[in-house]
Formats: sequence, C-alpha cells, structure tokens
Amino acid sequence: MELARRALAHGMKCAVLALAAAACTSPLPRAASVNLLADEPGAVPARFAQGLVIVEASVDGTSVPFLLDTGSDLSAIDARLQERLGLRRAGSAIARGSGGNVSTSLVRATRFEAGPLRAESPVFLLLDLEFLDAFARAPVGGILGLDLLEGLALTIDYGTEEVLLARGGSGDASQGARIPLVRSEGLVGVEVVIDAEHGVPFLLDSGMSAALSLDPEEARRIGVEKIRGRERHVGIAGASMAPIARARTVTLGGRDLPGVFLVLERPAGAFAGAIGGGLLRRYRVTLDLAEGWLALAPRSTKAS
Repeated sequence: MELARRALAHGMKCAVLALAAAACTSPLPRAASVNLLADEPGAVPARFAQGLVIVEASVDGTSVPFLLDTGSDLSAIDARLQERLGLRRAGSAIARGSGGNVSTSLVRATRFEAGPLRAESPVFLLLDLEFLDAFARAPVGGILGLDLLEGLALTIDYGTEEVLLARGGSGDASQGARIPLVRSEGLVGVEVVIDAEHGVPFLLDSGMSAALSLDPEEARRIGVEKIRGRERHVGIAGASMAPIARARTVTLGGRDLPGVFLVLERPAGAFAGAIGGGLLRRYRVTLDLAEGWLALAPRSTKAS
C-alpha cells in the first residue's frame, strides 16, 4: 500500500507488458529446443529496477539485456538490433498488449543463452522496445517470455535480487503455500479475491511495474471504489492515461492486503486483471510452470 501511495503521489509511470502473440500463419513457430544445462538450480545474472527484472542474456554470442516478463507468451527482441544480429525473418504476427495491437514480424536467431538456460533456434517478436529504457534506467534489448521458460521452475527473490532457474518439479515452495495456476491463451495467472468476496483471475506479469491492474468493466461489476487521479500507462502500442481505483482488501494466496491501488486497464489475453512487480517485489516468488503453481514466501534479506 505504501508503494502504491508513493507512486500516486509522484506520478510514477506504469509499464505494462502483457503480450499475447498471434501468428498470421498457424501454428506460431517456437524454438527448436529449450534446455537447462544444470541439475541443480542455477543463477541467472540480473539487476532489479523499479520492480522490473533485467537478466543478462546473449543472442548469437552478442550480449543483450532482456526484461524477465511472465506476462508475455512469446519472447521479443528490439527492432534496433535486427540488422546488427542478422536475425532471419520467420513470419508475421500480431502482438496484443494492454494498450492495443501491433502488427509486426517474427525473427529467428541461432541461439539464446541466459545463465544455465539454452535455446536453439529461438523465435522472437520484433518490437520497438526503446520505451522500456526509461523504466529500466538502461537500454533493454529484449523480453524473455514464457516460451523460453516453459517446463521450468523460476524463482525471483526481490530481497536478495536473485533469479534462479531449475527443472520443473524441483521448485522450493517450502516457505509459501502453493497457489494453483490458471492458464489461458499461453499465459498464466492466479485467482485473486477482491473485497473478500469477488474471485477474479489475474495474469502473473513480472514485466509490469504497477502492483495491480484491473479491467474497468470488472471494476464496475465488483464496485471497486474509483478515486481521483490517473497514471501514465505505457505499453507496446504507446502511452495512455489510465484511471486509478482502490480495493478495500485484496487476498492472494491467503494473504490479505488492505487498501491496494489498482490501475484500471485490461491486460492482454483473457485475464481480467494483472499482478505486477509493484506487488511481487514484496516476496520471494517461485513459479513452477511444469507442475502449475505459484508460491509467495517472505523475501530474503541481502547479506551486509
């Protein structure tokens, strides 16, 4: 709640990157293979900025910083890098983001690497990602989405600023209850209870800097209190000013969070709302995409 109030007071921007790709030719192409070259959980070098996670990755041997985005079903790469990397065209696609749709291309590289993660012949949406640089406070060259994480267990510890990848089924949820995942259109989410009585499926979106967003129609149905003020909402289709509301209580995984602010804008895909880094950064988050659960544990403390 404190973070939401501070964001409201200072006009913090809200970067929403829920992406759902649709190929103009079916089926949507994917990487030839995705492998984890470690039997034990392996660390992915990363830095954290305003609730966003930027991992150190490489594409065909060239270092490229990627936004870690569980709200994207397909990974993406900045159009500014296409010529430099010599990426091969792999078809056309429509990228559906929270701010609208963008017609774009699919491109294919030879190899993607991030810590112990290796993908051969990966496919990327080609997008203009320059708008992300201001949020990450450094250039961002790509988006690491679910297509390159499927079948794995991902842990993001916002306290120690660590990212770990493990084989699916080996994620440690010992410090948090397992919340079943809801899957839709290649994306994943969990049920959130608003004002102690309204269960709503929310997209899990680590690429969103706000705490929560909610479809305005759903907000009206529930009776969430709209308040004065708007927040600048930035996505792949450009910027917009989204109104803000406040829920009396938001319950996630048995935890009651009072007085949470929500940005009133529908995310991509079939979910009515989204959970972003503004809320996730309170926890040590484990997402097991193989077994289908999310666990939120108290975040760790950095060693002094």
